[in-house]
Amino acid sequence: MTRYLAEQFISKVSDYTPCGIHIMDDKGIIAADTDAARVGNFHEIAYRMACDFTSEQIVYESDRYAGTEPGIYLAVHHAGSLAGIIGISGDPEKLRNTAHILKLLLEEMLDCEDPRSRSLAKKSSLAAFLELLCSPPQDSGRRESFYARQLHYEAALRIPILIRAQVSDLPEVCTELLTASPLYSSQDILFAQSDFQIIIFKTFPGTFEKLLREYHNYTEEYLSPILHELSAQKISFKICVGSFQNEWKYYHYGYRHCIWMIDNLTECNTILYFYNYVDQYMNSLISFRELHGMFNVYFSQTTDDFKSSFTSIMDALIQHNYNLSDASRAMFIHKNTLVTRFGKIRDFLNISPFHNYRDKELCKYLMNYLLRLQQY
Repeated sequence: MTRYLAEQFISKVSDYTPCGIHIMDDKGIIAADTDAARVGNFHEIAYRMACDFTSEQIVYESDRYAGTEPGIYLAVHHAGSLAGIIGISGDPEKLRNTAHILKLLLEEMLDCEDPRSRSLAKKSSLAAFLELLCSPPQDSGRRESFYARQLHYEAALRIPILIRAQVSDLPEVCTELLTASPLYSSQDILFAQSDFQIIIFKTFPGTFEKLLREYHNYTEEYLSPILHELSAQKISFKICVGSFQNEWKYYHYGYRHCIWMIDNLTECNTILYFYNYVDQYMNSLISFRELHGMFNVYFSQTTDDFKSSFTSIMDALIQHNYNLSDASRAMFIHKNTLVTRFGKIRDFLNISPFHNYRDKELCKYLMNYLLRLQQY
């Protein structure tokens, strides 16, 4: 918190209360005070609160602390960190509500002075709203809720959808087709992030139970005009459907899951649903260093041919739910050939993933490690 901001705050609120107001920085130095002569002095209670991470401290007449008057003192936070201490002199019990109101006002002022907030103010309300929705919240969704009210968006079940295609007029095409759809709602949030990418938070008009049963068909029907248009123009595209959300402060997760699919899944020209790839997503969150710590001996003690055979066979088996016929067709080999090759892997590693769930999990993470190792 800057001294200038503290002084501005004091000047704005001091006319509304006869009590002394004091603002200290996180080192216990008085930054602003209704008694200007005290500015720059050391404030013992503020210093102790900062050191001990105390959120509230009451000082009575009988207490004696350096530079401190009797009253109530509260920690002020901004962006998850301590920004300073605000205090008000007088009877603590009578001034408690006033002190908490002043604290909230100062925190609100800090939010407004934040560089991120200033840059958002220069943008349109919708652009600012979308930027907030796609970023981790700093104040439990308070600003997201503010913009939602300003733009008349209601809290609802929504499905995040990210569309990316190499066509310069994608936003115009998508917006025109989607708004003409009978499934379109004024509560749908659409925004072009670039000439080639558009994000949609699609409102679902029903219960969560209905959403679980119908969201695939509902999403496909909603997006069918876009699928038809892009396919007709022979334009390659990716459409990713993220995790469901119904609270503003969690929307960034749905967006993040869409981005993860865009960056990590190779399938194109179809609709990709995040909940079909939860296992791959969770695997991606495990650091390579952690995997290396678990499986480095498997790498150093096996041949390149074994590693290549293991990754190709396990990938096919996992992709086809351990169905040997489907996996062999995907690998373009006979089923008996697959059985023979897998038998060598099973015997060498002394595992039985077809019959033992833990062995199946081991194979999955070992395969993940070996595949990621190829990237290094």
